Amino acid sequence: MASGERVVSMKRLKREYGKLSQGPPAGVSISLPSDTDLYVWEALLSGPVDSVYKGGLFKVRVCVPVYSFLTQSLRENYPVKPPEVHFVAPFPYHLNVSQKSGQVCLGLLGDDKWEPSYMGMEHVFQALVAILIRPEPSSAMDHELLNNYHNLSSIYAMKAKCSAKVAAEHFKKLI
Repeated sequence: MASGERVVSMKRLKREYGKLSQGPPAGVSISLPSDTDLYVWEALLSGPVDSVYKGGLFKVRVCVPVYSFLTQSLRENYPVKPPEVHFVAPFPYHLNVSQKSGQVCLGLLGDDKWEPSYMGMEHVFQALVAILIRPEPSSAMDHELLNNYHNLSSIYAMKAKCSAKVAAEHFKKLI
């Protein structure tokens, strides 16, 4: 990333962090793990009351990397390209979340869907809360979970509720 692009990216991230730290989306608590690195954000998401994750507490890490170890390629500067989003273990049992890595598959995070002119970190956090309420079957990470979601919905719901309980117990110490 050229230094001029990095400056633009840093300004945008500072502005977005300032706005979101004053008024984050409902159920989201945003922080920076390092005061000097705006390229890594963390958030605690409360399971929405109108979802199977009610009572849950999940930690998410949002990275705006220069180099993606997942794709083994350079990521262009934010906001031109979307950030990478991962849940921190214990992960929610969710069809849009890799049960191995916590990586989130979300439509708006695709390079072909991301619109830097009006999308930003606020949209990322709003979308995370939204998929806890209503998963995106078209962006499923795991075919077994997708099958459970469609064909064994009571088992899916039971496992999702259990994952919310486990995560809440784990992350409550962070509050």
